[in-house]
Amino acid sequence: MTPFKIHNADTAPPEARPHLQKIQKTLGFIPNVHGVIGGSVLATEAMAALQGAVAKSGFSATEQQIIQIATSTVNECGYCVAGHTAFSAMQGLPEDVIAAVRNDDPIADRKLEALRSFTLAMVHQRGHVTQDQISRFLDDGYSETQVIELITVVVMKVFANFVSITTNIPLDKAFQPYVWTPPSEVTNIAHVA
Repeated sequence: MTPFKIHNADTAPPEARPHLQKIQKTLGFIPNVHGVIGGSVLATEAMAALQGAVAKSGFSATEQQIIQIATSTVNECGYCVAGHTAFSAMQGLPEDVIAAVRNDDPIADRKLEALRSFTLAMVHQRGHVTQDQISRFLDDGYSETQVIELITVVVMKVFANFVSITTNIPLDKAFQPYVWTPPSEVTNIAHVA
């Protein structure tokens, strides 16, 4: 596979540079997925718009990470699972909650488990969730608005998942302590052994 260029704020197209500079200032580095996206002005603008919208959602930081990690596990995007685990640690989010999402285990908190389960259903079923699934999500304390906002977060994360998977980008140094191996790769390794 031909490696995709991982841009920085100096090598990206001029129109994409402000977004990469903002990420550099906020995180202290530009994650490789944003460096790859930075090669396309359209993709950079789309990602910036989605991130800005998600930041205004009715979901807490923990809830946003649950949605993004759950989506990434379904799509088997090891890069994004590791990245969002790192971001969760940086934000001081509950380690047990993040570990449960990474490991596809139930979360002890009923409302957060409802979010994890509904996100998994949304992604696995490609949006074809049932009225019963929606009703359970609403009954556990979420709103109709949050159903739509959850879809927005999923769309943003699927975008990053597909970029990460398609371009096979290397894991950033900051994400390496949180490496995650997709279940299908674990199964393949077990069959080889």
